[in-house]
Amino acid sequence: MERNIPVFGSRLRNNIVTVPEVISQCSGIRVFGQSIKSFLFSTDVAIIRNTNANAIIAVYPFIPQPVISNALILAAEKPIFAE
Repeated sequence: MERNIPVFGSRLRNNIVTVPEVISQCSGIRVFGQSIKSFLFSTDVAIIRNTNANAIIAVYPFIPQPVISNALILAAEKPIFAE
């Protein structure tokens, strides 16, 4: 059985982290009136800015600090779930 592995480009704006296209067929979940079908699990601001995921899950192993959460929220431009 052959596995489909996402291919990432390497030229500046072309190296976006994409989610599989089949996700668009899912029903997703509705959070505060917005349909979310895909999540990206990261705290890397560069990756958060360059993904087509619908939402971000950001978990970091330190004591929660509002300045970190605010930075991630400003970078995301999409719903973010931070711990």
